[in-house]
Amino acid sequence: MSYKRYGDLAEKQDEEKKLIETSPHVLHISSIEEKRHLISRNKLSIVNIWGTWCGPCKSMAGPYAKLAEKYGKPGQIAFIKEDITLGLSPNVKAVPVIQFYFQGRLVDEIIGPDIKGIEAKINELMTM
Repeated sequence: MSYKRYGDLAEKQDEEKKLIETSPHVLHISSIEEKRHLISRNKLSIVNIWGTWCGPCKSMAGPYAKLAEKYGKPGQIAFIKEDITLGLSPNVKAVPVIQFYFQGRLVDEIIGPDIKGIEAKINELMTM
């Protein structure tokens, strides 16, 4: 997509920000209890650990929200966002990192903004 003026770019960014902030398919957590609860209640949980200061995290937010809209199903597949500054995942050394929990167990993770890889992993785990 090409932009004719800077305002076009700003409008697109505003649209993506609104999608990210208002997506009913992405669950923002603020405690370890919330994380454990969601992971235990869903067959597959995809946890996006990100930082507000992280450029790749920001670029991945919109596509992650779209994946959540496409695949999210309450009780089956949960899309979770976890701010790294909350310290809920102390072993994480880099962001963004996507963790995949299947039936309550951490089964894989992807480091970096790899949306195609995330979608491929979702499809793989959904067939289990």
